[in-house]
Amino acid sequence: MAIRFDVQRKIVLVVLAVVAIAFAWILEATQEIREVPGYAVKKRAADLAADAYAALEDYYVSEIGPLTRDQVRRDPGRTCLIGTDEGGSSYTLLMNAGGSATAKQRAINPNFAAILVGYFQKLGLGPGDPVAVALSGSYPGMNVNLYAAMTAMELDPTVITSLAGSRYGATRADFTWLDMERVLAERGLMEIRSAAASPGGAQDRGETLSEEGLQAVWDAIERNGVQAIRPDDLDDSIDTRMRVYRKEAGDERYRAYVNLGGATPSLGISFTEARDLFDLSTGLHRNLWRAASEWPRHGTMMHMASEGTPVIHIGDTQSLAVHYGLSTRHRNLERIPEVGEGTVLRAAAYKPSVALILLAIYVLLLIVLVLPEIRQRIFGKPADMRVPVGTGD
Repeated sequence: MAIRFDVQRKIVLVVLAVVAIAFAWILEATQEIREVPGYAVKKRAADLAADAYAALEDYYVSEIGPLTRDQVRRDPGRTCLIGTDEGGSSYTLLMNAGGSATAKQRAINPNFAAILVGYFQKLGLGPGDPVAVALSGSYPGMNVNLYAAMTAMELDPTVITSLAGSRYGATRADFTWLDMERVLAERGLMEIRSAAASPGGAQDRGETLSEEGLQAVWDAIERNGVQAIRPDDLDDSIDTRMRVYRKEAGDERYRAYVNLGGATPSLGISFTEARDLFDLSTGLHRNLWRAASEWPRHGTMMHMASEGTPVIHIGDTQSLAVHYGLSTRHRNLERIPEVGEGTVLRAAAYKPSVALILLAIYVLLLIVLVLPEIRQRIFGKPADMRVPVGTGD
């Protein structure tokens, strides 16, 4: 009898497993595409970023000149946001470090603006909330995305820019990031302007730039009417930046600190050290202050984190692109990705009605198949089914 009972139990388990697999398949097959939470603002930010790309391209072509054949080779989408000089060389006056063309091309995707809105929404930010920002000329495409996200959210940012950038960034002397943000403001797309700017580099003094390149930095800062930071060393730069942030915030407290790229005055240490030694991954960090005691030098990011300010760090576009299903290689890019690519604005979701029906059916099936076994284990066989025990002759 025990063997028969064990066989019955195995059959029940197999039936339940097969039904569970079938129901899982039904759930997957009946998914529907829905707008993600916060869709309206995210869509507005992505559209604004796409418009900004077009405006910068129009300005470049009309004011600086059409791209040469060599420039098009490095910038096949003709975005004008891949830094090259007049001859197409990537070694430009404001280039202060090596860089990946693919990474810079990947950043020119308006859907990143929607992702950044998502970070702000997770923090519960709204119109007028003050945000501190540190960026450089390394990722002009992502800078545009960030400005679009903050504009769509109607935030009140204080931006400090390290003007020089890594290879393929906004490294042309006549088309720096400060020029780009000015153009976007003049065309009524984004009113955000840097509160201050510095040369950038390890000591934030432009020491890797040529004399001509450093002069181009000061010229760009002057013609764009931005406060110049001329630090004696890195610590002086960090102190000056904190004074700027505090002055601009007044009596208010920053609701978030955004670090875009690897500017040393912001990180306090090199980008590589921050990533490899302290696992500073791209995304939202609410408790970065816990690493404060181990951080070798506190840049403005860690100063803010130590005060309890959440940090949004954007250093790796690859991980973001993979997570949200965005394009990861644009080496042969011929057009800017369309708004709505991947799962940024719309994503597959299970139908609650289908899930509830399947759950009800499965629970009912459990009751029908499993309850007899439970009853039998508790009460044993009914009295009329028991075998009488003999007493001999």
